[in-house]
Amino acid sequence: MLIPMKKDREGTDMSLDCKQVIEFFSLHQHPDLTNQEKFEYRRHLLECQVCQNEYEEMLHTAAVLESIPDPVPPPELVERIQTQIRQTHRRSILNFLVNPIARILVAMKLGPHPTFVNYTAMLFYLMLTIFMVKLTFFNSTKPSPVELTRPLSPEVRIVRLGDVKHASLKTVRIEKEESKEIPIESTSNDF
Repeated sequence: MLIPMKKDREGTDMSLDCKQVIEFFSLHQHPDLTNQEKFEYRRHLLECQVCQNEYEEMLHTAAVLESIPDPVPPPELVERIQTQIRQTHRRSILNFLVNPIARILVAMKLGPHPTFVNYTAMLFYLMLTIFMVKLTFFNSTKPSPVELTRPLSPEVRIVRLGDVKHASLKTVRIEKEESKEIPIESTSNDF
């Protein structure tokens, strides 16, 4: 990029004005400038006190900016950012593994929108979880009283197995049966 210079009526270059010099401070070392343009630029800087002051301020500002050490972020910030990056990466991997049905349906232009499929899957999972919690923790059958869980004596005969309400078990009495001896008849084996 070349520094634009004013031209007089004969087409010869006129001196640069201060506004042009200040705009193109950084270009005075540019390799595309001709010797004539570099000479005009330097001559104007040597003659104009305002441009010299601006140029010195620019050099001073550049020196101050270069002397400032690079900021070092606190380790907690670095760790937090790295953790967020890892979580984002894990989420993308999880989305890749969790949503294959939705991606297939979208690729084939079949079925509902993937968001609907995901919400349906979440609803199904929630219903299954509620069912399992109810089945596990909120079972309607009451545990047997401690006295009914002890081993029964051999004299007690169990008549019926099955669902028995707790209220009916309270009224049950254990009766001992008198032992009867059954005579064993001897039989002859004719082989």
